[in-house]
Amino acid sequence: MKKIFILFFVLVFGHGTYAQSLEYIDLPVSGEQWTEYRDTLATGFVITPSAAGQIWDYSSSFTVHKTINYAFQNPAGAPNSIDTIYPQANLYYPDGNADEHHFLRIDIDGMYESGIYSNTGYNVYNHIVHAKKFQPEKLLLPVPFQFANVVQNTSNFEYVFPDTTLLPTALIRVTYSTFQDFEAESQGQLTTPYGYYNNVLRLRLMRTENTLLEIDSFASGNFTYFTEINYPTKNSYLWVKSGPNCVVMSAQLDENNQMVSASYYAAQSVVNTKNNTLQSSLNVFPNPASETVHISNNNNTITRVRVFDILGRVVYAPNVVEKSAEILIDTKEWETGTYFLQAIDKNNQTLRTKLVINK
Repeated sequence: MKKIFILFFVLVFGHGTYAQSLEYIDLPVSGEQWTEYRDTLATGFVITPSAAGQIWDYSSSFTVHKTINYAFQNPAGAPNSIDTIYPQANLYYPDGNADEHHFLRIDIDGMYESGIYSNTGYNVYNHIVHAKKFQPEKLLLPVPFQFANVVQNTSNFEYVFPDTTLLPTALIRVTYSTFQDFEAESQGQLTTPYGYYNNVLRLRLMRTENTLLEIDSFASGNFTYFTEINYPTKNSYLWVKSGPNCVVMSAQLDENNQMVSASYYAAQSVVNTKNNTLQSSLNVFPNPASETVHISNNNNTITRVRVFDILGRVVYAPNVVEKSAEILIDTKEWETGTYFLQAIDKNNQTLRTKLVINK
């Protein structure tokens, strides 16, 4: 029986005691760069049964047919002010040929896709549209997440068009829905052509998609059912680890559970795209701390600070932060434990680090 432990962090394996989990602190930040090496045939791959303590060796399984670079940036860096379409996004990356622009929201409970903007556009029932806006957003990575966890998510995007072939005033609403079921169903050691990873989670993503068409015959705002298309369920897998560049491998399967592609990922340097300095310039002292914490950002000012406890609850979030290169936080009343600190600088760059309180 599946159990949902979205906010639970303790796991004991038979060969040792440790808590391997994907956390908020591991999600991408502006300036982080990934390179994907994709095998579009994936003929040398086998998905092993679900279990802990696995040893996956794909070091010689890949024949790379395509290379894709991901450069995560501040959404304000997107061209033609298209970031204004996705005001909730706090991270962005263009695809390899700069045709599609992906807007993400990184928050304490996961990485979400707010939407995608295409320069060339998408053909939706003979109408060209450029912006997909997910409401609710599509979940890409849930956090905190560890072995045996399960989380589900439903995302939608929709378009409304006139359709005079039905009636002179008719409107058609097209709604695309995606149901996602994430399960951290395996744990173990992974080797790819890029390297060896000791403590990796394998996430299985079950995805079911649906298209609903509704009609408003007289443009009155009253849509009624017209037709519906249900697509076959598909599975994919993600191998993830703690730390930067948290995704290390992925695999895509078709509706018959046949492998159609696989990818491994290489880490690049984490460079701030605004000022070419390392994102690790966020300094926290002392750490561990007991009564006070000093936060500073080299050569920059901090405009906003939030601190979350390990359960994702906000424990510190002042309404106004005086723009300063150093901020002092009183932690006398905080309980002993691990916290996640998020700071935003004057260039709207998001920086994160882990804070430990010992009393």
